[in-house]
Amino acid sequence: MSEIKVVCEKCTSTFFVRKPKKKLHKDGIEGTLTIYYISCPDCKENFVSFVENEKIKKLVKDNQSLYRSLSTIKDTAEYDTTFKEFQKNVTRIDTLRKDLIFRFKKYV
Repeated sequence: MSEIKVVCEKCTSTFFVRKPKKKLHKDGIEGTLTIYYISCPDCKENFVSFVENEKIKKLVKDNQSLYRSLSTIKDTAEYDTTFKEFQKNVTRIDTLRKDLIFRFKKYV
């Protein structure tokens, strides 16, 4: 596994991350959230990379299935419909993750 070079947004120190840290958070509305984050070794600031819940996991799984089916579709109209659904799910996932990061980054 390779390391990623990161510059801290708070103190501007440079460090390397191999794998983000993971924290589970239970919420009455969203259920169990998996929060992935990194911590600056110098200033100890935490930065959330992404958040995942059951709704996002389902959308990702659905999109994996849609993506696999795209290579087998011969009909142009069916391909376009499937691809639009795939793109719509990508947008939903991105919107949900941004919202969850905004609301739950304080829990790391």
